[in-house]
Amino acid sequence: MASYRVKVAMNLKSTANAPQSIVQDRKLFAIFFIVMVALTIDISIGTTQDFLIDFAISFWGILLFTFIAAVYLFGSYFLLRTIRAKSRENNSTRIRNLSTLDKIVAPIHYALMAIMAIVVMQVIATSQYHTILLTLAYTISYGLAVFLLGLLAYRFFSWFKINRSLVVLLYGFAAAFVVANAISTIILFDFILLQKPGMVTADSEVIYQGNFEPENPMSIVSTWMAITMNAYFVLVWAGTVLILRHNIHRVGKVKFWALVIPPILFFMGFYITFYETINPPDPNTEQLPPLAIILIILYSAMTAGILFGVGFLSIAKSFRSETNIRDYMLITAYAFIIFFVSSGATIGQAGYPPYGLANVLFVGPSAFLMFTGLYRSAVSVSEDVRLRSLIKNMTKSQAGLLGDMGSAEMQKELEKKVMIVVKSNTDILTRQSGVEPSMSDHEIIEYIHQATKEIKKK
Repeated sequence: MASYRVKVAMNLKSTANAPQSIVQDRKLFAIFFIVMVALTIDISIGTTQDFLIDFAISFWGILLFTFIAAVYLFGSYFLLRTIRAKSRENNSTRIRNLSTLDKIVAPIHYALMAIMAIVVMQVIATSQYHTILLTLAYTISYGLAVFLLGLLAYRFFSWFKINRSLVVLLYGFAAAFVVANAISTIILFDFILLQKPGMVTADSEVIYQGNFEPENPMSIVSTWMAITMNAYFVLVWAGTVLILRHNIHRVGKVKFWALVIPPILFFMGFYITFYETINPPDPNTEQLPPLAIILIILYSAMTAGILFGVGFLSIAKSFRSETNIRDYMLITAYAFIIFFVSSGATIGQAGYPPYGLANVLFVGPSAFLMFTGLYRSAVSVSEDVRLRSLIKNMTKSQAGLLGDMGSAEMQKELEKKVMIVVKSNTDILTRQSGVEPSMSDHEIIEYIHQATKEIKKK
């Protein structure tokens, strides 16, 4: 009878939680969708503002910019608040200990929101804005991305050191190249913006500066920026294909490759030919019409970003009953899509109003969502036996990244705990016997690795 009551209580609890989870998912998706629509409009106008200057400076153009700014302010706040709320719900001590990182990111996020608010108020109240605000936007937002994705790259490489997983290695190198790209972006666009007038008005000229003489150091920076962007794009694409390859048997090889190959080909073609077209070395080079530019941007950036997000959405769907890990994977998926769209925007043209600013300001927060979603997923898997059991029953490609991260994080935590115990006992033994044990830290870790392998075999 007691057993029956327990089962009934558990069923009632799961039934009560299910609708709430669905509502939260729909609310999160609705906010994400609205943000993506706003960012798409923002990047489209921002990239073609010299063609659309009459619309941009009109009443409707300024009203649209204000709407996009409002969506950025609300959307970024909601998304970051969501992941902080998930941290408070989680009972994991290690996840709650990430609150230190949250405390670092929070004031930076508010500073980015303040930049957007100040720009909007200046445009509405004085019909002008300070160019230095754009410089701050690049420096702070991309600087935050450098810090967070640098931490993520370190995590990926530390996990790879333990499990030698190819997909973990690909994402590790991708994060490292994103860091390199973000640093070069800060240098290049800060340099460009510092050459602009201190105040931008409706009469200011919209100039996309991208060509530098070979002897100019900025020529090297822009070249390196292009190389690193292509590198991390290809690496993330390869990692995503590895995550999604379990779908080959479901949709067929031809359909699968027909879906995953076009984004990478289109992006490479976009970056090689399109970039040279809008920044021609020869002034007489014919430029693409605005509509073609918009279509190229939308297809290359959004389609690829959606593909990258789908990889993590497919993992999230495998954990319908595991709310925390499912939510972390959903947040990671949305973060990847937002990041790969927003990182393609520019405000180096310093247009009036500065279309593209919302995208640039979203780079840092989306990097935070990406880092926390992935790392918290790894910690959750490492601490939950039921999750590891579920992952074992998933297809190898689908569980690969999550399983490898979780098992590596579990072993790292095990090594940390064993080292603490060994060192405390070593100190006691040394005091009692006067003889210091000869095993080094490296030897202890190697012993732990061997013991772990033996346990896995059994």
